[in-house]
Amino acid sequence: MRLRSALLMSVVALVAVIVGTVLFAIQRTVDRGAREAIDRVLGRAVGSIEPVIGVRRARSAVEARVTASQPRLLALMATDAATIQDQTDEFRRTLDATFLFITDPDGKVLGSSVEGAVAFVQDTIDLGAPPDALWIRNGAVAEVHVERLTQGERALGALVVGHAVDDKAALEIYKLLGERPIIVRVGTAVVASAGLPDPHVASAIAASKDAEISAGGIRWRSASTTWPGDTAVEVVVVADLDFALAPARRLALLLYVIAALAMIAALVLALVLGGALSRPVERLVAFTAQIAQGNLAARASVHGVRELRALAGSMNKMAAELEVGRKVQADKLRLEDEMQIASRIQTSILPRRFDVARLEVAATMQPASEVGGDYYDVITVAGGAWIGIGDVAGHGLDAGLFALMAQTAIAAAVDARPDGAPRELVAAVNRILFANAWGRLGDARHMTLSLVRFHDDGRIVFAGAHMDLVVVRAGGAIETFATPGTWVGLIDDVASVTVDGELRLAADDTLILYSDGASEAADAAGVQFGLDRLGAAAAKAAGAGPQAVVDGITAAVAQHRATQEDDVTVVALRYRPVP
Repeated sequence: MRLRSALLMSVVALVAVIVGTVLFAIQRTVDRGAREAIDRVLGRAVGSIEPVIGVRRARSAVEARVTASQPRLLALMATDAATIQDQTDEFRRTLDATFLFITDPDGKVLGSSVEGAVAFVQDTIDLGAPPDALWIRNGAVAEVHVERLTQGERALGALVVGHAVDDKAALEIYKLLGERPIIVRVGTAVVASAGLPDPHVASAIAASKDAEISAGGIRWRSASTTWPGDTAVEVVVVADLDFALAPARRLALLLYVIAALAMIAALVLALVLGGALSRPVERLVAFTAQIAQGNLAARASVHGVRELRALAGSMNKMAAELEVGRKVQADKLRLEDEMQIASRIQTSILPRRFDVARLEVAATMQPASEVGGDYYDVITVAGGAWIGIGDVAGHGLDAGLFALMAQTAIAAAVDARPDGAPRELVAAVNRILFANAWGRLGDARHMTLSLVRFHDDGRIVFAGAHMDLVVVRAGGAIETFATPGTWVGLIDDVASVTVDGELRLAADDTLILYSDGASEAADAAGVQFGLDRLGAAAAKAAGAGPQAVVDGITAAVAQHRATQEDDVTVVALRYRPVP
């Protein structure tokens, strides 16, 4: 796919995703906010039902109580039934009641404005109904107030006033609730409604227990509560959800128009940018193809926006650096070849066999880099052998070359004076190394060095400054011997500070020489391997021979250290006086 097409598709897709996401989020937020607002309004309306009905009920109770206390009504109780019946209708009209009737003390109806009064009296008076109650009968609901008619201490009867909970009552509550449509239902049957377009809508909402319903082509949101004093009657407050969501719909339509305009603008912008960017990029692609073919002398020439000019400059710089890097890589390969040669030279001068009478020898050297700075050697002479061990400061090629010079100087000194004292050979080697380091190499290189003279009677004479000598006796005891002297290669004459030390090996005793890469190897917490661990590892393997000692120490060091930071050299010698 070409850059121009990819850019066009990417911009259009990005704008579509962003605009679509924003539209969806805004519409969902506005819709949810409108519903939450409706639910809050309905919640307040439902909370107002009980006080509104309470006001209406209190007014009706006061009117009934005032009527029951009128002297005219009390005097009426002494007249005949026909007169009482006539006055009953008048009282009902005065109280604007749905029905009204008067009973004697025994509950017999003396005057009634509604059919079924006797049955009501049986339901209400005889059953001990409260003075204020709801009467639910034959699908109708009425609020009933019962007032006792008394004259002094004498009971004359009762006045029963009923106000039907019908559309007229619903309309009164509707106005008191701030023009919120309401439905009064018993079960799923509509008893009364107000504020709704037609009875069919009221019936559909009353028949549903869902908070949201579609009826009469409108979506409605509802909340309900029970009529105060009777849980069988419910009052449902409803709101026109479509009307509440109309602003959100208008906003969504506006956003869709804006989104369409944004998509068109994004398409035009992508076409313009695609042309402006693709041509310089195509030239850069052609330039990279030349670089890939090996033409590192090629250079890019790009005109356009500042970023592309900067990119072209960076790519030209990269090509120049690659050209230089190719030469550096060739030099590096040559250096690596030289390092391999130096490593082979260093390992080739290590002793391959240890033919020392009355002495079993094993040794290893593990460089930390291609060329190490450690040194060891075993030179057989009449009546014993010379053993040398040392560590050049640092590691790498320079350290390896210095160790090579030390090996050559020591071999020459031993050849010249095989029976000389170790301190004399150390002083001679120091003079040679100092002269080479300072006079020829111009490098302040130095090393630790110990020379050990083994005599076939078990006597060991040593000189030079290096790590302590460790002896594992045949019985398992461990002894250490400090190496007196100073470093070699720092000053021209060390004879005055170099002395001989001496120890004696008994049958099956093992002498261990090592570099600081073993004793000072540190774990992740910085704790060094130490002389105690080295001696313990040697003692554990001493019975199996020098090679086992070397392997045991190097394995313990490798297990202890976090990483190898220095060369590791270990030499083990076991004295066997009887061949």
